[in-house]
Amino acid sequence: MVRGTYVVEVSIPRQIRFLFGNGKAPSRRKGTGTSDKLMAETKVQQLCHQIYQEFDTAQNDYEKEKSKEVDNFVEEVITKLAAEFNYNRGDLPRLHKTTGYDSLQKMKGELDAYAGLMKNKSPAPDKLKVAVSRLGSDIKDGVTVEDAVQNFKEVIGNTGPFTMKQNGLLARHDTAVVQSFWQDLLTEAAIYERKPAPTFEASNTIEIAKFGSQFVPAAISANEPTKRPRRIEPISAKRISALREEYVGLIERDYSKQNTKLKLIRGVDQFIKLMEDPPLQSIKAKTVYDYIDRQLEIRKDASNKTLSNYHWGISKFLNHCVRRGYIEVNPFLGQSIAEFGKKTINWQPFTRHDLHQIFKHDWHKQERLLLSILVTTGMRLTEAASLTWERFNDTEHQGIRYFSLIDTGDEEVATKNTGSSRHIPLHPTLILPAKSTGRLFDYKIDNDKLASTSAGEGINPIIARIVNHDKKRVHSFRRTLKILLRDADVPKEINDYYTGHGQGDVASKAYGGVSIQKRYDALCKVQHPWLM
Repeated sequence: MVRGTYVVEVSIPRQIRFLFGNGKAPSRRKGTGTSDKLMAETKVQQLCHQIYQEFDTAQNDYEKEKSKEVDNFVEEVITKLAAEFNYNRGDLPRLHKTTGYDSLQKMKGELDAYAGLMKNKSPAPDKLKVAVSRLGSDIKDGVTVEDAVQNFKEVIGNTGPFTMKQNGLLARHDTAVVQSFWQDLLTEAAIYERKPAPTFEASNTIEIAKFGSQFVPAAISANEPTKRPRRIEPISAKRISALREEYVGLIERDYSKQNTKLKLIRGVDQFIKLMEDPPLQSIKAKTVYDYIDRQLEIRKDASNKTLSNYHWGISKFLNHCVRRGYIEVNPFLGQSIAEFGKKTINWQPFTRHDLHQIFKHDWHKQERLLLSILVTTGMRLTEAASLTWERFNDTEHQGIRYFSLIDTGDEEVATKNTGSSRHIPLHPTLILPAKSTGRLFDYKIDNDKLASTSAGEGINPIIARIVNHDKKRVHSFRRTLKILLRDADVPKEINDYYTGHGQGDVASKAYGGVSIQKRYDALCKVQHPWLM
């Protein structure tokens, strides 16, 4: 209550108090115009909102004024520097987006080239103007400042420094605020001309502690540095790494399978590594095939499946960028890569003779158990090699033992797809070791959460010697069991459910699937004399 009426009072944040009056007032007030408390309370929210708007407006006006002051300083530095070197014979282009992107870029390139020469203690400008003009053109064509300067020095040699005035202006031009201004100006000019927004490498420029006639670098001043953040930076000009964290957050949110998350994230990381982290706008349809070429350069025998996984990962990322409006289309979408990489081998099943020969071999205990599980269950290699006792059940159904390939609250199971998440009854002739805890096998789990590579390295070379057929390896056990089930007159639906080619036990249609009892009864129709 103030002078008979209620007022709303909001504290002014300490860091912006200087924007109001003499900077000493701790709060702002607005009157409700009433002495009725109930009536006054109905106006609190509206009046508070008005005060907060005053805070925002004051800060915005201050930032605009401060930004204008910084930009005036920057334009003065650029103009004086260009005049000092008699750029374009004194006919200096206007520092405005309508001047033309190429003209502005050429000017910046030449001034940057002078700065590069200064840093390397290069010759005086009166002997270098022609060469520096050419350096600016080199930079426009994609040659880095460092390379252009180094090439120049090797030809001309070192004949003397710039003047003190020139050094001072060049030092100012090399500061972060000036470079930020240039980057925004060139971006504006490119957008104005409907060109792709330029991209800029991270620089090691210094900050400015205070600007004006007596500015000094922040490195030797106790003053707070003057900053000029980029104001115009289209997302399309950002490099992929700048959006990686945002994308990973969505992957973590939208996917439950750890191996799926890893594949999607690895696809982006591999692209960043091999394609040198390009800006979004530079990714075209041709990039798809450049990416494949890079992968095949480092691994000539890469399979089409591997290439497809990496293709899928980066394509998902680009789909995300389309949804967010960062780019208009996904250049990876619809591009076929079926012709590239090592083709998937169509594994042939083992004959009964093959199976007898395989199980005659004197295998180590662990490998024999793994092979016995593979031939009786038709599991994928990584499914069997990653089994844990926690997923074994011999009490739920009387007389039936089975393994579960379905996620639990404590364990995620690496399966190929939803149809692979299933319960697998075990054949009565399969002999398991005493029930325990943890994993059945000690094969190494790789970064994809799979054990197939480690297990295959211990088994496939021996099978190759026993069977001597390049299309018969450990993968053949799945096809072998499907044929054994077929020959035992097991219906295709049960055959598919059992081997993980059906709906699975977690799919939306699982309630209409094949029971564990039916799967077990069908499995028992197959005989395994090679295990005796």
